[in-house]
Amino acid sequence: MKSNETSKEFNTRKKRAGIIIRKLKQIIPDAKIVLNYSNNFELLVAVILSAQCTDKMVNKVTEKLFNKYKIIEDYLKVKGVHVLEPVHLAKMKKHAILMHPLPRVDEIDRAVDKDP
Repeated sequence: MKSNETSKEFNTRKKRAGIIIRKLKQIIPDAKIVLNYSNNFELLVAVILSAQCTDKMVNKVTEKLFNKYKIIEDYLKVKGVHVLEPVHLAKMKKHAILMHPLPRVDEIDRAVDKDP
């Protein structure tokens, strides 16, 4: 809930979201995510990257990334900034900081929420 949002406004938005999700499940009952991931943290990273390019390109990039970094703590061990070049992500700005906009590990619960 946003800090300036009332409980009533939050509940209204939550109810509306539930209605939309139910309708989408009726319309597209077998919808599947095409991003490759093995845990919720990897899904979070893949979804953030997918905003910048095609899911196919994200899967290509994250295959190497997720093989190199198995758990959240592995990302903490990376020295400096991990930069993805434009050749890796089509239509992306010149450089992207991999960990941005992800929060620092000590700022979040280590168990990424399983409930969409």
